[in-house]
Amino acid sequence: MSISFEEIRKLARLSKLQISTENECLVKERLENVLALVDQLQEAETKNTHVESSRTDYSQRLRSDKEVRAVNRIELQDCAPEISEGFYKVPRIID
Repeated sequence: MSISFEEIRKLARLSKLQISTENECLVKERLENVLALVDQLQEAETKNTHVESSRTDYSQRLRSDKEVRAVNRIELQDCAPEISEGFYKVPRIID
């Protein structure tokens, strides 16, 4: 598949990339190579291919979903050195 230099400039503008005129040929060549690879992939026979969601036989180890006691905000704020309007007040570090 061939890409025009006008399309290269449009892609550069849309992606907010600055491509110098010297590099347009290189970008054009590389994009054409990528599109050629995509064309090859589209021609691959996939009718008898089994779709896999995972390439491994391992399953994820997930923690059990257990109900736990919620943190009491008032208890935590009782331990805080300073509170203002329900928020923790911390020392200013940036002037």
